[in-house]
Amino acid sequence: MIAHDEYQEALKLFHHENFSAAILYLQRALKQRPRHQPSIVLLLKAFCNEKRYDEACEHLGLLEPAGHPEAEQLKIEILFSCRKYREAEELLWQRYRRTRQTLDLFQIHEVKIKRGETSEALALLHDIYRKDPKKEGVLAKIIINEHFNPALDQDQIRSLQQQWEQHFAYRRARRAETRRSVAKALRIGILSDGFHNHPVSRMTNAGLIGLPRNEFRLYAYSSSGESDQMTDELKSACVKWCQIATLSDRELDARIRQDRIDILIDMSGYHKGSRLQALSLQPAPIMVKWVGGLMNTMGLSFIDYLITDRFESPAGTDADYAEKLIRMPHGYICYTPPFYAPAVEPPPAARSSRITFGCFNNANKINPAVIKAWASILNNINDSTLLLKGSLYESADFQARILEDFARCNITADRILFEGQSDHRTLLATYGKVDITLDPWPFSGGLTTLESMLMGVPVVTYPGRSFASRHSASHVSNAGFPQLVAQSWQQYVDIATMLANDIDLLAQLRSEMRDIFLNSAVCDSKAFSQDLRLALLSVWHRHCDSKAPAALHFEQGLGALFEDEAVPRISDAPAAVSANTDFAFDIGKPAVVIDHGARLISDSTFAELYETGAVHVVCLDPARLADNLLLPLNRKRLQLVHDTVLGNGDPVDFHANLDNQTSGTLTAPPSSDNPRLASLGLPSIRLDDLGRDEAVDWVMLSGNYDNAAIIEAGQRTLENALLVSVQLRLADAPAGSLGLDQAREQLGPLGFDFHTLLAFDFDNLAAHPWMQATRRGSKLQSCIALFVRKDFASLDEQRLETLLFLLHAYFGANDLVQQIMADTHPEKAERYVAHFQAEAVRDIKIPEQPSMSDNETALFEKYLERAKRYFEFGSGGSSKLAASFGLTVNGVESDRKWLTRLQQDLGSKGNIRYVDVGPTGKWGAPTDLSAADRFPDYSAAINTTGEGYDFILVDGRFRVACALETVANILAHQKENEAIVFIHDFWGRDYYQPVLKYLDNIESVESAAVFRVRQNIDRQELRETIAAFSKDCR
Repeated sequence: MIAHDEYQEALKLFHHENFSAAILYLQRALKQRPRHQPSIVLLLKAFCNEKRYDEACEHLGLLEPAGHPEAEQLKIEILFSCRKYREAEELLWQRYRRTRQTLDLFQIHEVKIKRGETSEALALLHDIYRKDPKKEGVLAKIIINEHFNPALDQDQIRSLQQQWEQHFAYRRARRAETRRSVAKALRIGILSDGFHNHPVSRMTNAGLIGLPRNEFRLYAYSSSGESDQMTDELKSACVKWCQIATLSDRELDARIRQDRIDILIDMSGYHKGSRLQALSLQPAPIMVKWVGGLMNTMGLSFIDYLITDRFESPAGTDADYAEKLIRMPHGYICYTPPFYAPAVEPPPAARSSRITFGCFNNANKINPAVIKAWASILNNINDSTLLLKGSLYESADFQARILEDFARCNITADRILFEGQSDHRTLLATYGKVDITLDPWPFSGGLTTLESMLMGVPVVTYPGRSFASRHSASHVSNAGFPQLVAQSWQQYVDIATMLANDIDLLAQLRSEMRDIFLNSAVCDSKAFSQDLRLALLSVWHRHCDSKAPAALHFEQGLGALFEDEAVPRISDAPAAVSANTDFAFDIGKPAVVIDHGARLISDSTFAELYETGAVHVVCLDPARLADNLLLPLNRKRLQLVHDTVLGNGDPVDFHANLDNQTSGTLTAPPSSDNPRLASLGLPSIRLDDLGRDEAVDWVMLSGNYDNAAIIEAGQRTLENALLVSVQLRLADAPAGSLGLDQAREQLGPLGFDFHTLLAFDFDNLAAHPWMQATRRGSKLQSCIALFVRKDFASLDEQRLETLLFLLHAYFGANDLVQQIMADTHPEKAERYVAHFQAEAVRDIKIPEQPSMSDNETALFEKYLERAKRYFEFGSGGSSKLAASFGLTVNGVESDRKWLTRLQQDLGSKGNIRYVDVGPTGKWGAPTDLSAADRFPDYSAAINTTGEGYDFILVDGRFRVACALETVANILAHQKENEAIVFIHDFWGRDYYQPVLKYLDNIESVESAAVFRVRQNIDRQELRETIAAFSKDCR
């Protein structure tokens, strides 16, 4: 193949995004034509798309950029990606002197940021803006970067924000208006670039998802295409998800208005994904600023409220904000920790007696004032070091500037440690190298502060005047550590020095901080959602009274209060979602569980059980199986003991095998597949000698240990236990394993009945990997035998409830639970059954929206907004939508399970009657004629209520008869001049045409048609037509 053909083939592969294959063809082409510039350019682009920047840099010598702007820009980008910032800047200056393009100056600004020349970069931005004041992105960048400036000038920032509004906001925008009703479900729009594993989602997801679905409907407007587990969780709580990156300002404004958003929450600000220009069109009645580019007041007249708290915005600072403040009572965010967070490590100073300070914040937050304070701390603590981690530290130029600043403060380079960027889990694990986190100033840490506390590392912070400078003060104080917040630079240095001089205190904080943090207000999603609910409802109710926005705060015992009102507008209690079919156990205090050998915590269902908060688990895990498990981060009710086993009190031999799942005091003989790694002596403790004040409720025994000896030495404890579960080794059982008969013999006299076998574990014997991966094995290796307390009738109420809960929540012994309840609490047994009857339909997913196009839905909503009394034939998404408008949903349904599930969602707003038309299929349509004599009851349901309606939806089945019965209802209640009939999927179906004799079409969109009743209808003829169509189920 000649070089030209190689290039053409590579070009095709490149356009199909097969970059690695394109690289191979281009390398072959260049062997024949080493200076062929199109091949060189394409090769460099392919390397960049594969993120193989170093290889691209190696080939830059072949590139001839002179006179070729694309090649010149490509060289600059590659130098930038390879962190050759000095060379990239030289090229940019050369090009700027030649072209005088402000874009070059903007790129030079980016390079200076990477080199640590933050003040020069900011000055350059101001120069760009003076040269070209029409660039919105430049002014937004200046507003952001001024918050990193240690000479922060609030008045100057406010002036810049006002300039932004003067130059870039749309003029004479008309504020959107939606129906002012306190009875309807509020439509909350959320707009952000961070609806994924990003600080925005980490700080807002839990609070938003916890809002009551019957009071709020979430509409998400995402400017990012990234998607992950956090995206999916938020999507599941949203009625609508809209990608907006390609929408113009006018298009986005129209979309939000069409969605009838009541309160729009911006979570981008001036940052990436900013849509402030679209928001200046004022597409919602109430506009709120929350997390996401939240550094300060937005300074914009069209933003009504800003969500904050008393630490971010102390009393007396309201004048610093253009918005009215909503001061949340327990912090302005609700943090969701990552499930993959590693375990907390002991403080490194406990091992080395050498203190390591750390800061993992954006390196642009570091300035001479911060370095001066940090140097004072380092000078106070001999031999201490400072670990700085982040992407900018991968630049040698940046490191050099930092070291120069420290050298001026008499700190040698060997005391400053640098680490570059890493994946998130590695970043979190790196806190294991840090004793104390030092917060920067005047732009403090946000997510980094939360993550430091999650990893057990205290954060010392000094808040300034701006919102951005007080993030850490808010998070640290709301987490329960206000003593770490300094009021001056000297106090900042003193607090850090005090901590560093008290290694015992650091060790105590390390062992306690994660649990305290996870149980604090910062992570209390339920409480935060309740507070957010009160705040949003309060500002809406005030809007409905046509009162201007006002500052809102929370007072204990009263709730949310506006600054000019003495009585809260909303009660603390959320409105009931539905008829209560949930069943809750009230066990009073957590059940005490002994898990010997980590069999329980290894179970995939353990996390769900633990998250109920109803168990306190003591796990003896000599094999350290827990080290490879994703255990709950909040370990307040989980104690792990690694160096002791249960037994008769004598030392025992513990055998560690290659397959750690088989390690224990009883193991099968070593084999080539599973050799023994070591045997070591461990102390054993009798179950009766664990020294607990309260009774043990449940004992789980792994099959890898001498369970006969454990039971024998634990009789006193077991006589008071409620449950014992024993793992039985069946195939290849080691000598001394406890069998079912022996377990019965030992546990029977202690008051236990054998109940069942469960959790069967099979070995797959297949030789082929596909069979191993796709088919369950057949060789039974082990199972769990469950033993239940016999004399449950003698238990007190609390312990009986604990027994029932454990049988229900972990073992799924619902029949036994119901039987015991029937004997002890018959009424509770009935409610338990009702719970499962409701559960039977919970898997049915009722959509949040009707099965209509966006335009048809908009037409439907137009008339819902005007309706007072609503009836529908065909329930589902339309029912939920109507209920969200505050309407009672009257109607008829032929699918009993569907209706039962729907009623759970509608609660008191649902008044839908079931009509039995025999077996039904999709959309509730009859599947046979066995109940044809009852078909007329469906369409006639509207005329059995004795009520008239002003808006009727005809959808689903029996449509002609339903439409005609609707006409009869309207005539009977003399509503011809006001009632509206909406028929979906009307056009294009000839067999619906008979209704046009009685209905006038007044509006249509796509297949949806809106009608009024005609004048002078022959009612006798109408009855005859109804009779003719009453059994037509189309």
